[in-house]
Order: sequence, then C-alpha cells, then structure tokens
Amino acid sequence: MQAEYSPSVEHQQHQERSNYTVTTTGGCAPAATATGTITVTPLPIIALTSAAATANQTVCQNVAISNIVYAVGGGATGATVVGL
Repeated sequence: MQAEYSPSVEHQQHQERSNYTVTTTGGCAPAATATGTITVTPLPIIALTSAAATANQTVCQNVAISNIVYAVGGGATGATVVGL
C-alpha cells in the first residue's frame, strides 16, 4: 500500500495533523481496521526583516551597528546568533 501527501501552501507554515483509517476488503467478515495519526511539521524558515543593507555592515570603531532583525517561522521555535 502507498499513499502520497502534499500540504497546501497555507499548511506549510503550521503543523498539520491528519487521522487515517485502513480497512480490509474481501475475505471473510468482519473486516479488520487500523487507525493512526500522521503529524507533518513544517520546515524552519528564517527571513531578514530589517533593511537588506543591515545584513552586511562596515562601521567605524566605537560606532554602533544598525539593528539586524530576522523573523523565524515555520517549524522554527527560536534562533541562535554566533559571531557578533
């Protein structure tokens, strides 16, 4: 047995849970049934939300950099910054 699943665009941002049932056919009665749940978790997404120029900055010593802002979504629950 084989099945295919393709989430819609609206569900690629949120976890989706689908219940399924498999029932035998043919043979003697009663039919056998099995059930289960498939949980699809979306891939993590990260996107720069500040101006594009903030991602790569050159500044003079003792001058603050501009804020660099990213949004995380999809299956991501946080982010780690290294190297600043």
